[in-house]
Amino acid sequence: MADGVALNERQPAEKGKKKPEVAQYRKWFEEARDALETSRTESNTDRDYYDGKQWTPEEAQTLKRRKQPVQTFNLIRIAVNGMVGVVERGQTDPKAWPRNAPDEQAADLATKTLRYIADQNRFDRLKTRAARNFFVEGICATIIEVEQEEPDYKVVARRIPWEEYFFDPFSREEDFSDIRYDGVAKWMDQDTVLGMYKEDEDAQAAVETSYEGPISASQSFEDKPNSMWADQKRKRLMVVELYHKEAEGWMRCVFVRGGVLEYGPSPYVDDQGKPLNPIEKQAYARDRDNMPYGAVRDLRSPQDGYNRRQSKLLHMLNVRQTFGSKSAVQDVDKVRRELARPDGHVEIEHGEFGRDFGVIPLVDQVAGQFQLLGIAEQQLLRLAPTPAILGREGQGKSGVAMENEQSAGLTELADAFGGITDWELRVFRQCWARARQFWTNPRWIRISDDLGAPQYLQVNEPVMDEMGNPVLGPDGQPQMQNRLAEAVVDITIDVTPESPTQDHQQYALLGDMIQKGLPIPPEEIIKVMPGLRNKQQMVEGIQKMREMQSQQPNPDMEKIKLEAAKAHEAQNIERQKADDDHKIKVAELELEREKLAFQRMELDFRARELESRERVEMEKIKSGAWQAEQALHAKANTPPN
Repeated sequence: MADGVALNERQPAEKGKKKPEVAQYRKWFEEARDALETSRTESNTDRDYYDGKQWTPEEAQTLKRRKQPVQTFNLIRIAVNGMVGVVERGQTDPKAWPRNAPDEQAADLATKTLRYIADQNRFDRLKTRAARNFFVEGICATIIEVEQEEPDYKVVARRIPWEEYFFDPFSREEDFSDIRYDGVAKWMDQDTVLGMYKEDEDAQAAVETSYEGPISASQSFEDKPNSMWADQKRKRLMVVELYHKEAEGWMRCVFVRGGVLEYGPSPYVDDQGKPLNPIEKQAYARDRDNMPYGAVRDLRSPQDGYNRRQSKLLHMLNVRQTFGSKSAVQDVDKVRRELARPDGHVEIEHGEFGRDFGVIPLVDQVAGQFQLLGIAEQQLLRLAPTPAILGREGQGKSGVAMENEQSAGLTELADAFGGITDWELRVFRQCWARARQFWTNPRWIRISDDLGAPQYLQVNEPVMDEMGNPVLGPDGQPQMQNRLAEAVVDITIDVTPESPTQDHQQYALLGDMIQKGLPIPPEEIIKVMPGLRNKQQMVEGIQKMREMQSQQPNPDMEKIKLEAAKAHEAQNIERQKADDDHKIKVAELELEREKLAFQRMELDFRARELESRERVEMEKIKSGAWQAEQALHAKANTPPN
C-alpha cells in the first residue's frame, strides 16, 4: 500500500501464479474489527475527553433546562501534555555495542547510521505524536519501511494512526509480541488503488467487485464513510495490509473486499534473513479482555466529578432558596428574579423577615460541594506528573534536592515511560535491519556532534588501489569499507532526562573543580554552560587561538619559568619553616605535659605521706588512751591499805 505502508514500488503479477483466496484474510480482519469495536468506542471517548468534549448532548440539555451552566475545566489535557512533555524532554539516543571484540569500529558505524536515520525521520517529533496516542487511546504503532531514493533506498519510520491499526484480539502482551496477525486498514480512493495495480488484471477485478453484495457497517475504522468495505457514492474502498506469522516467517497480504491485491513473504528480513513484521507497537495497559487503554481512562471519572462540582457550585452561588407565607409575597417569580440580580430589591407586603419570609442558607451544601471538588482535583493531580517532574517547583532548592524529587515523582510513571522506551528500542532495531538490508551502494551520511557541528561518514566505501581502480575480492566483487551488511552489533538506547537543573548542577561542579586547581579545558566548560548560544563558534575560536599561540615563540617563557621556580622554592622554604615551628611547638607542649604529670605525682606522694603520718598519730593517741584507761581500772581495783 502507498502512503507509508510497505515498499513504494509495484511489480507486475507473475503469470501463472495464483493468489490465495481472500476469505481467510477477511475473517481475520473482521474478527479483529468486531472484537475491538467496544474498545475503540471507549478510546474515541478518551480522545473526546482530551479534546475537551466532556459532556454528552443529553447532559448538556439537562443542565440547560435547569438553567445550570455547562462548565468544562480540561485538566485531562494538562495531565496528558505533562506526560508527553516528559517523553519529549527526555534525551534518548540509539547506541550500538560490538558483539565481538573486533567489531568496535562497526559499532561506531551503526551508532552514527541510526542517528542519521533518526534525524532524517524527525524521530523526536514522531515519538511525541506516538506518545500522545499511547497516553490517550492507549496504543501507538509505527511501520518501518523503505522508499526508493538515490543511491538506493531511504529508511522511513511512519506513525500509524491508532484508528487504522488492528491486531489479533487474543494477544495479551503489552508489546504485542504474542500476536498471530496485525495490520493497517485504510480508506483509499478507487482510482488511486487502480493506478497502483494498473498492470495486474486480477487486482483490477478485485477492486471492481468490492462494491458488490451487502456491506457491513462499522464506525471505528472510518475516515469517515458509513460502510465497512466500500463507499459506492464516493468511490472509496477499504484497503487492508495484513501481516501474519507462519512457520517460515511473517507473510504479507494486501487485499480489498473483492480479492487479494498482493501476497508473499514480508519484504523485510532480520539478521538471519527471516521475514519479519515491520510494525512496532506498544500498549499503555491492557484489561482482562486484552483490550488496550490509556492514561485518560483513569482520569475520566475524576474529571466528570470536577466539571459537575464546578457547574453545581456556580449554579448554587447564582440562585437562592426562600421560604415565606402566602400573605408575605404575592409574586414569587418576581422575588426570584430580584434575588438573582446583584442589585435586586425584594419587598415584603406583610409579615416579618426571617419569620414570614426569608432565605434558606446553603452553607452546608456549598461546603460539601467544595469538598467533593477538592477530592476530584486531588485525584486528577495524583494521576498526573508531579510539579517537581514538570519543573514547576524548585525555588530555593538545590539541584540535588530537585533531582531527587523528580526521580521520586517518576517512580509511579516508570512503567509507562518504560513502555515508550522499549517501543523506541524496537523501532531503532528495525531501522538498523532496513539499513543493513537495503543500503548496499556507497553513500554519505551526515551527523552532528555534541555542539551541533556536522560530521560526514561514508558507508559502503569502495576500496581503491594506487591507480584509483576498485580492489576486487576473492569472489570477484569490489571490496568495501564500512559495509553495513557485515556489521554485527547490538542496539540499545541511552536515556538521559534533559533537565535545566542538571545542567546548572554540572556547571557548578565544574566550577568547584576549577577552584580546586584541576586542569579543565575551556571547551569542556563551554559545552555544559546552560543557555549559552553559539557554543560551536566559541569553541572553534578558542582552538584557533591556541593553535596560533603554539606556533608563535614566547621569549618571556624562560623568565616566567624561572620566576615560577623561584616562587616555588620560596614556597617550599616557607612550608619547611612552618613545619619546623610546628614541631617545636609540639615538643614544648609535650614537655609541659610531662612537667604537669610530675607535679601531679609529687602531690599524690605528699598526700599519701601526710595520710600515713595522721594514721600513726591516731594510733599513738588510741594507744595512750587505752593505757590510761587500764591504769585507772587497775587503780580502782587495788584495796586500800
